[in-house]
Amino acid sequence: MVDYQVVNGMMIFVVDEVIRNEELLSEADRSIGDGDHGLGMKRGFSEVKKKLLETNPLTIGNIFQTSGHALISSMGGASGPIFGMLFIKGADAIGDCNNLDSSSLFSFLNGGCDGIGVISKAKSGDKTMLDALIPARDAAKEAVNKPLKEAFMSVEESAKMGVENTKKMTAKIGRATTLGERSIGHPDPGALSLWVILKAASDYINNN
Repeated sequence: MVDYQVVNGMMIFVVDEVIRNEELLSEADRSIGDGDHGLGMKRGFSEVKKKLLETNPLTIGNIFQTSGHALISSMGGASGPIFGMLFIKGADAIGDCNNLDSSSLFSFLNGGCDGIGVISKAKSGDKTMLDALIPARDAAKEAVNKPLKEAFMSVEESAKMGVENTKKMTAKIGRATTLGERSIGHPDPGALSLWVILKAASDYINNN
């Protein structure tokens, strides 16, 4: 269980890791998209850091709400609304909690998962970020009674497996659909981005 100050530090670390992995994310996108996904994620998460430092939110919900709105306002294409919705609907799901624990981690991921499903119309197996988020959410559900550090590790590992599974899928949503079976063998960039986010969060929680 951690308080809002730790969560704020976690989000700043997440931002730095997303920016550090810009080329990894763009390289994945070059294989099945237009190659600018990493740049878009860098732009969006740089705005997250700016807004968190400017507003200094004092609750966990406000930290995630601020992050989500920053992503939507600064990122182009479909990624901004989708990743923004993860944080906004996740924040709605955890409500006014004073501490982030394994149960609220599940609530956050579950809320984000439901919100993204509604706006994107995507489902499991469509080769989208949901193919990493759904396994992560399910792992969090199984870990609600475990310490937060263990829960985060399970979530990150499941997201990573989800990314690997997207390599076997044919894209059914987005620009990559034009590739048909040629999209097989490449990870979904959105799923990869989600794993980067969750790995950074897990690393921070497990080391602080």
